[in-house]
Amino acid sequence: MDNTNIYINMCEKAIKIQNNWDFKSEFNILYDIILKKVFLNVTLYVQGAKTDKKRYIWLPTQAQLQRMFIKNVKCSNCRSEVFRCVFDLSSFYNGYYKYCSQFTSMEQIWLAYVMFNNYQKQWNGKDWINENEYHKNK
Repeated sequence: MDNTNIYINMCEKAIKIQNNWDFKSEFNILYDIILKKVFLNVTLYVQGAKTDKKRYIWLPTQAQLQRMFIKNVKCSNCRSEVFRCVFDLSSFYNGYYKYCSQFTSMEQIWLAYVMFNNYQKQWNGKDWINENEYHKNK
């Protein structure tokens, strides 16, 4: 699991991904902004069913990112959703090799792919920007 400062920053800036965080999920990896620590396999409840999402950054696992991708895909001709994930990710990587080469973990590349596929955003090293804006600045 990637818990590097780069991945933490990518996740923090991925507002649409953070909005998908189900804090009731049985498995969460969180970065505590105040303590500057990563907590594994945490389910947080503050005052019953609420959590302080401003204090924590959710670090989605590769499996959680793949589920986000699958949920957004219409797949009628695929043998399986897993096949579609692998095929689409490898096509993305081959088509955007220079862009993808900046990522150093599977979580980073899957986050980049979900942001690209689901929200048309690309990582410029500091923030998620619109795909057209990314290519204009390169």
